[in-house]
Amino acid sequence: MEASALVRLSAALTECGGRATTNPFSAWGDDADYFLAPEGDFSSSDRWTMNDHAEVDGDGGDNALSLQDGGDAMSPVLCVTADLPTIRFFARNDGGAADSRLEVSVVYEGADGNVKRLKVARLRAGDDWQPALVIPIYVNSLAAFASDGTAPVVIQFHATGVKAKLGRWQVDDLYVDPFKGH
Repeated sequence: MEASALVRLSAALTECGGRATTNPFSAWGDDADYFLAPEGDFSSSDRWTMNDHAEVDGDGGDNALSLQDGGDAMSPVLCVTADLPTIRFFARNDGGAADSRLEVSVVYEGADGNVKRLKVARLRAGDDWQPALVIPIYVNSLAAFASDGTAPVVIQFHATGVKAKLGRWQVDDLYVDPFKGH
């Protein structure tokens, strides 16, 4: 999956402007504006990269990313700017183990031209859908040094410690905070 991340980051031809925002987490006291990441609702997953322990399941209108133990999924390239500081999504864990975790990383191209991975969160959750914590992207500051003010990144999800045979982590509705409305 590392090689495909490099190819996608190097060929990042994503649109960076004109994103419609919404307040998907207002029921949980978060009134920040967010926009949906590319294929963030999993209605399509053509540009996601997944290993054999990850898949998108659902009935077409209510799809979610499902990760068994060792499941690994990488989002489509997301164009970030210095004012895109965080991501947030909905998650649940029916993995059958209290020590099961969902690791979230940001994959980006470093100044040396090599693909780098920065783990930004290691989450726990119950078996009911709930919003994840607000997760800093951190590397969005690299965009300030780019000639066009943008930096391509990929969000990676990795499930660990899932014990139940049919257990899994599920992720849905990956959003980015454009730091407006704060």
